[in-house]
Amino acid sequence: MDSTRQIQISVLLPHPPIIVPEVGRDRLKTCTATVSACRQAAHRVVAAHPDRLILISPHSPRRERSFGIWTGSSLHGDLGRFGAPGAAIDLPTDKRWGDTLLSKGSGHSDFWSIPTEPLDHGAVVPLWFLQEAGWSGPTTILSLPAVPVGDQAYWRIGELLAATVAELPGRVAMVASGDMSHRCLPGAPAGFHARGVEFDRCLTSLIEKKQYRAIAEMDPELKSVAAEDALETSMIVTAASSFEAEGGEVLSYEHPFGVGYLVAIFHDLSGRDAEDRAI
Repeated sequence: MDSTRQIQISVLLPHPPIIVPEVGRDRLKTCTATVSACRQAAHRVVAAHPDRLILISPHSPRRERSFGIWTGSSLHGDLGRFGAPGAAIDLPTDKRWGDTLLSKGSGHSDFWSIPTEPLDHGAVVPLWFLQEAGWSGPTTILSLPAVPVGDQAYWRIGELLAATVAELPGRVAMVASGDMSHRCLPGAPAGFHARGVEFDRCLTSLIEKKQYRAIAEMDPELKSVAAEDALETSMIVTAASSFEAEGGEVLSYEHPFGVGYLVAIFHDLSGRDAEDRAI
């Protein structure tokens, strides 16, 4: 099967714990657009009926130049360190796909196996919305290298993910976990920078225009001052589906606490498949 079509849907979801109701509580009213969009994106993922889900988290454990894969029989995590131990996820690991990827990448030292331990919030927050929407299937979580490896390397990893997807049956959903600039307002977590919002506007515009290849061509200085963690995961996920953009759209953007939250559908082939079945 063509892996571009096999990857049925891919999305960008932010990961601030505050958008999960048990953490945000009264502060949810300040980020209602993000919460609503996350729920919409999660429902679209589940509605695409994937057989497996792959999520890339910028906060999972890292090694210098290798991509990590969470192993073990299941994936567990909660937001207890943010005061909400009840906001938890429990999903089965996609061992078959993970073993395939480890085997494919081992010759190039691209991947390492992350021991079983509680998941990071970069994985838990998006998965919480997906689990709430009904996702309970085989899941793989990948981590990034500890040092930047260059835009072309992220594209190559995306292509490798697609190649391994094509070796197994079934439809796939891919999730890029990432927050935009952490410097959008005075008092922001990384300190205010006048170009923080500029970065967010630029990346949001590229995604709105479905110009995914151009993400790698953004102004290097702008990227360096943004203090973001959405670029690398987005490049991998869009490359994995050969920059497919059908059904893509931006669902929301806001920065109520000084960090930009962008929720976007990179592509969604569900509509095309429904049309095919109707013919």
